[in-house]
Amino acid sequence: MNGLDSTNSYIGFYLQKLRAGDSEAAFRALTEVGHSVIPRLIDAFRSEDSASVRAELVTIIWNHRRPETAGFLGEALNDQSPEVWQNALDGLVTLRSSQALEILNGALTRQLPTKRQTEEFQAWVREAIGQIQEGKSGP
Repeated sequence: MNGLDSTNSYIGFYLQKLRAGDSEAAFRALTEVGHSVIPRLIDAFRSEDSASVRAELVTIIWNHRRPETAGFLGEALNDQSPEVWQNALDGLVTLRSSQALEILNGALTRQLPTKRQTEEFQAWVREAIGQIQEGKSGP
């Protein structure tokens, strides 16, 4: 078995654990492994039907704290599930980068199915922007 096969097996094993509700074990294993798994986790996110699994994948991905994941987190902001986009917001705030701010400012134009949902989303995004700006102006 080559390295790619073993990595895919490892990821597949912990994705099954995640889908079975063992999110703690999956989180620990998939955040402690090297950053090379991130593209495969992003692929898993994109093909996952379960909103709760997608939300966990977003959290696992941003916990790697890699600046290059900001674009993916921006993509996850477009998810229909509030649990998913809220986790993406957490990740962007954690990254505290100019790219994260740019993504968040762009997200303020997102329109959800209802006015109330749009207003709630925009309030969350404005809060995330404020948190990043506070962190950037700190000591």
